[in-house]
Amino acid sequence: MKEFAVFVVAFFPVLIILLFWVLLNLSAEHQRNQGTLNQITEEKEKLEKERKEKASTLADLIKLQTSFEKNFLDGRKWLADLIAEHEVAKDQALEECLRYKSRPAITAANEVSRIKKEKKALIKENILLKSELETIKEYFPVVEEYEQEILEETNGFLPLDLTDDSGVDRVRRFMSPEEYKKLPTSERNQLALDRFLKHTSQSYVGKLFELQLGWEYEQANYLVEYTGIQDKKKDKGRDLICKEFAGMGDTLIVQAKCWAAKKTIFEKHIFQLFGTVFEYKRKHPGEVVRGVFVTTTKLDDFARECAKELGIDVEENYKLRKDFPMIKCNISSSGEKIYHLPFDQQYDKVKIDKQGEFLALTVKEAEAAGFRRAMRWHGKNN
Repeated sequence: MKEFAVFVVAFFPVLIILLFWVLLNLSAEHQRNQGTLNQITEEKEKLEKERKEKASTLADLIKLQTSFEKNFLDGRKWLADLIAEHEVAKDQALEECLRYKSRPAITAANEVSRIKKEKKALIKENILLKSELETIKEYFPVVEEYEQEILEETNGFLPLDLTDDSGVDRVRRFMSPEEYKKLPTSERNQLALDRFLKHTSQSYVGKLFELQLGWEYEQANYLVEYTGIQDKKKDKGRDLICKEFAGMGDTLIVQAKCWAAKKTIFEKHIFQLFGTVFEYKRKHPGEVVRGVFVTTTKLDDFARECAKELGIDVEENYKLRKDFPMIKCNISSSGEKIYHLPFDQQYDKVKIDKQGEFLALTVKEAEAAGFRRAMRWHGKNN
């Protein structure tokens, strides 16, 4: 018994150390388990957050699909609202920060809230308007051609209704009644022409560009047919048909685009010209036909590659001129010499193709050659 007691006394420190070691291991294991549990909890929370976000996204997509199935306009409105809500999320966070911080700034929070609502409404409206505009451009490509000029308020274009055939002298539209009464006929006609060219409406700029190119081709011994001006929307994309040496050489199918410098020509315009050149070739197998694309702006790289591949000649950054002769001096079937100003009623229909007919640069030049201005505009309202 005494020996056992001695053994216990001797082994007790070892037992204490062993017990302490076990407790340390248990504590370390507990910490490791707790760390693992924390990681699992964090991962679970992260996954739950992702699940909620995906569920929210799925719900949004279902709502979007439902809206678009109802009609495209409702779908666009819903999508615009969603995008606008996303855009003002930072403003929402700022409002909450101001409202719920330790020392709330209620007035500032209310102001941020007001601005946020206005901003969201403007963003939504902007998105919808852009969407509508793109749709209109898709269905009516001509809008894209004139977009720059329609919206430009500083270009000085003069709104002139050239379809009006009321009998009133159109010269009156370019000057005051006092000027019209005071000036001699030739002077007021020239003044009207000068002012017309200075403030040319965009609806006429394209026509003016075609007249310029046609005149330049005529100077190079081409016989020019102004199909764009004469046939208007039925021109099939052929603004000019130019036959070299009065039909003894190549035939050029010319498409002219007088666009603002900041706009770009894309491949669809090249394809249109190629198509109309191909059609013309089929109907005129005996002619050597080439397509020519002339524009006051530039082509994008792909359009330029398409033109090269399809054999379309391209002239970019061509300058619009207004200093070429454009007064048509025409001889009627009865032998009467009449000149037409660009804004006169019969100007587009008149052809200069007979002996003695020509294009004059000024009214003085036309009248010196024995021509008088067209009288069709004379009427009871004049």
